[in-house]
This record gives sequence, structure tokens and C-alpha cells, in this order.
Amino acid sequence: MKIDLYFFRLNISYPFAALLALALLFDNDGRISCCILAAALHEAAHIAAMLVFGNTRVNIDLRLLDFKITDTASHNRSDLQNMIISLTGPLINILMYFLFGKTGIWLILGEANLALGIFNAVPLLNFDGGRILYILLRRFFSEQVCAKILNVIAFAALLIMYNFAIGVIINTGYNFSLLIVCVYLTLLLIFKGEQCTPI
Repeated sequence: MKIDLYFFRLNISYPFAALLALALLFDNDGRISCCILAAALHEAAHIAAMLVFGNTRVNIDLRLLDFKITDTASHNRSDLQNMIISLTGPLINILMYFLFGKTGIWLILGEANLALGIFNAVPLLNFDGGRILYILLRRFFSEQVCAKILNVIAFAALLIMYNFAIGVIINTGYNFSLLIVCVYLTLLLIFKGEQCTPI
């Protein structure tokens, strides 16, 4: 399914649409909706920054286990501009937390934004923190060395996340969500190898 608007093209795979519909169907307390809204705000901030810094059109691909924004103009921008684009997503999430995340019905939305902002700031794979670290490392090392350094950091960060995941399981007795995320990120790191792009 393709949606063409003036400044972006959205490609949605049918499995992704089916999973999204299924998740929303079972969203009894609004948590999944808040996570989806936080993710949409996060990516919208990246897209807005890309447009500000010279992109004329952005392609967005939503697949079952992958989300990709194709940024064709990243090589025409300065490193500082690419770092700002990477920072906009986590910053908008943290801003939303401070605006909405204190009390009442907005608490879930605020917490979802804070979790997503912090999670994306971790220097993993092609997350925002990883892109920023890649841009900084590229000033001193070749692209291959940068990718290897990021892979080592990613594995170290994943070990820490696995420890937290086991702690969550021990303390709750049932919450496997962080462990599932860790397994997904590990598989992504193994199968995507040294792929790390500035944006």
C-alpha cells in the first residue's frame, strides 16, 4: 500500500498493517496507542528536520520487522546538520514527556515518549545515538573501523540490556517485553552486520 503526499511517500506492507490493526484491536488500556503516537512524533520530528535541511522528498517504508526512512540528501549536509536530525527524534519525545508525562490520562503517553526517547539515544545499530556516535567517530576513523567500533559498543549495550531484562523478569515474574526487544536487536545486529549509515 502506497500513500503519496507532497513531501513524502509512505509504503506500508500488508503484514505491518495487519499487525498494527491487531495490536490496536487488543489495546484495552491505550498503552499501544500511546506507543504508536510516541513513535509517530519521533519520526515526524526527524522528517521535519530533514525537510528543513534540504530534503525535498522522503520515502518511508513500514515493514513487519523494519522501519526505514530513506534520506537521499544526507551526504549533501554537514555533519552538524545530520547530528541535529538524529537528535530531533529523542528530543521531541523527551519534550512530550515534560509536557504530558506527569499525571492523569497523559501519564501513559508521557512515559511512552520518555522510554522511546531514551531508548533511541542509546548508541545501538542504526538508532539515533548510534548515528550520532558514527558521525563523531567518522572524523577520526574509516567507515569500516567506525562500524566495528559501533558493533562492539552495541554488543556491550545489549549485554547490559539483557541484564535489565532478566531483572525485570525476576521482579515481575511475567514481563518478557524487554527480553524480546533484546533478542530482536541481537538478531538485527547479527544479520545486518556492519550496516551503519549517518541517517
